[in-house]
Amino acid sequence: MVKKKWQPVFCGGLLAALGFGVMLGFWSSGGHADGVPGLLDYRGATWGDGLFLPVLAASLVTLIGRLPAPADFRVRASAGIMGGVAGLAVIVQWLLDPSPGLNWTMPGAHYLNWPGRWHAAFLVGACATFGWLWGDFFDRLRRSFKESATAISGRSALRSGAFAWVIGSSLAFGAAAGLDSINVGTTRAGLTSLAFLLTALVLVTAALVWAARGEIVAAGLPTLVGGILFLALMAVSMLVPPDLVVILFVVSAAAFGLAVALTAELNLGSGDRPWVFNKYPSKGAASLELLAIPALFVLLPIGSSSISAGRVNQLLPLAGLLLAVLLFVFIVRGWRRGEWRPGKDYPWIAISILFVLATAGVLPLRQVSGTNDAATSVFFALLATLLAGPTIKLCQVDAQVLVKMEWSQEYLENGSKHTARQKPVAWWLRVRLAACTVAAMCSVFGLTILTARSVGWSGNEQDLPLSHGLWLGAGLVVVGPIFLIHQVTRSISLGETEIGLSRRTKIATAAIWTFSGCALVYNVFSHAEIFDLWAAFQSSCVALFAGECVLSNGLRLGLQRLTMTSTIMVSSITLGIFSVAYWTLTMGVGTTIAPVSVVQSFVALMVGYGIVGLLTVVATTTVYGEAGVPNRPLAERFGNAVQNALMLLPMWMLLCWLPRTISAHIPERSEDLHRWVAIGLIYVGFLALYCKALVWLTETNDIHVGSHLDHMKLAVPAHFHPHASHWIRIKSLRGRIADYSFRNDGGTPEERRGRALSTHTAMQNVLAFSLVAITVLGAFWLFPVEVEA
Repeated sequence: MVKKKWQPVFCGGLLAALGFGVMLGFWSSGGHADGVPGLLDYRGATWGDGLFLPVLAASLVTLIGRLPAPADFRVRASAGIMGGVAGLAVIVQWLLDPSPGLNWTMPGAHYLNWPGRWHAAFLVGACATFGWLWGDFFDRLRRSFKESATAISGRSALRSGAFAWVIGSSLAFGAAAGLDSINVGTTRAGLTSLAFLLTALVLVTAALVWAARGEIVAAGLPTLVGGILFLALMAVSMLVPPDLVVILFVVSAAAFGLAVALTAELNLGSGDRPWVFNKYPSKGAASLELLAIPALFVLLPIGSSSISAGRVNQLLPLAGLLLAVLLFVFIVRGWRRGEWRPGKDYPWIAISILFVLATAGVLPLRQVSGTNDAATSVFFALLATLLAGPTIKLCQVDAQVLVKMEWSQEYLENGSKHTARQKPVAWWLRVRLAACTVAAMCSVFGLTILTARSVGWSGNEQDLPLSHGLWLGAGLVVVGPIFLIHQVTRSISLGETEIGLSRRTKIATAAIWTFSGCALVYNVFSHAEIFDLWAAFQSSCVALFAGECVLSNGLRLGLQRLTMTSTIMVSSITLGIFSVAYWTLTMGVGTTIAPVSVVQSFVALMVGYGIVGLLTVVATTTVYGEAGVPNRPLAERFGNAVQNALMLLPMWMLLCWLPRTISAHIPERSEDLHRWVAIGLIYVGFLALYCKALVWLTETNDIHVGSHLDHMKLAVPAHFHPHASHWIRIKSLRGRIADYSFRNDGGTPEERRGRALSTHTAMQNVLAFSLVAITVLGAFWLFPVEVEA
């Protein structure tokens, strides 16, 4: 039995590392023969060994862990030996073939170089391993159906999402390897590989029917879902060379599909399910739906990307696919609920389909010869702007449910925490909100790139400038806080209070934070060629937002007073965060003369955000002050810090990184008014997406404060009520900021906590609005003088 949840992931990761990982290392090291197919020319060696086989291994290990263990290992051992012998036979046939079809691992007939020898050994080992896993799975499955007590585990395995992944990944690898063998031609080696794949397919199918003992019908829906996954995996693997816009639209479609699939779990009916669906319990069906709908959605943008502009007849298969998606969603949803209630799903399905159609529909326009004109760029920019509204509306609907939960008596009586009944609903809502946010951002970002390309997107991209000092500084800054959080939590577990921490722990805490801040500042600004004032203002807002999170969540909300040491700690970490943000907005983006590759720039942004998030969370949980009362629990401070760090990402990316990336990739032509009109429309689109979300976030922040004040039996001001207008909330910011105090003295502990929470959210709101203003003013700052005149 597999008792550890990490075992499937470990097995899949190990297989990917030994297969594709090692071969990629050989390929990257160079020295291979020229004029022959290389590693990237084989779909089976890249997608197959890197994704399909690891997913298959992880899924089989998962299924094996759900079934009772067999009495002995004869079946799996025999299957493993047979698999290894079959793999060895394939290698021998390749070596004996006088004209096998040469490649980079076999530069001559009857000869394998070192990458070829490794791949041959890996093939034999993989065949033996999968023979063992398949044999073990079939043996356990057959034994589970022998007794009624264990039959339920067998049916559960056949109905699960893991079984769907087994079907999908097996077919995908077989298809990828089969296409590679067909491309070799009618050689003995190619025909042997094809025969091996077909024989394996027949044997696995026959063994599954044998092991299921008449229960094979239970695998009907998972097999269908596995077929859908197979189509999606093969479609994704054919995106060569990958286009960034298509990838963004594919991610967006998958995220919207996930959001649509998640709507069912909150709206299950109470009626009896039809007989067709009786064999699929709700939990198993939910996992299948979570796999099938995103996979179907992914097919739409991929299919659209292969359509040539002006070929209307190619749209018919795409329209049929869209109809199939809708039918699948409504039919499966009706089966699950036992009744037809499309009105419950209508908003999510309609808006998700709108997004997918809008993004997939513009892909053929990329190939029109006249796309470099004002009309096309304005169309792309306006479409991105218009799509922002429905996304915010969807998120607001779910967010209002969460807000109502926090104001419910059930929530307040449970110490302002979700009850066991509320937790699943809250979790599903948060995941759906996250999926919808990712989908919308990818869609608008893809349309933004299309807009920028239509006005002269610069293809002269440079690599990200890195140095050993930057790598060393980032590594030390990451390792230090991890050690710090371990040391502080260990001291507390040994009986020390946060007020009475040992002198050694306090000195270590202050030293690490001071060192981290100084290391970041030195490594960033020692490599900066010029000082960018616009980036400095934006980075200041980002750093102050994170620093205020550390100050309030780490000290003020716990009624802790600042000491000289904690002041140095908070100041140094804020300065360090400023330097990281500044680096991602300057050297991480580049200039109009030498823009950094968008992919590398985005990776740099995510790495920088990861470092800032780590520093913010760890600093919030380890900073200490001086007071007569204990600080808040570590878990509470940690949760608040994570929430604030998540709020920081859209601010940083949408208002700071994205405008600078767009400006850097569109060459400066001061006489070209069209360039600045298009950039302005792009800014408007993202500002519309962000500002609407920002207003909603500030409103949610204020309502959250009001619920806490009500829970502490304090008076709730009008601007904290759920139905307060936006103008009332904005007017209250001035007085709340004036009430901000580092000492936070005066009144009862409850009043001081309420005041600290009110001023904390007010300061966050002001910093967020300030960042919007700085972004807009910075865009005008860059506006050419000739165009202004």
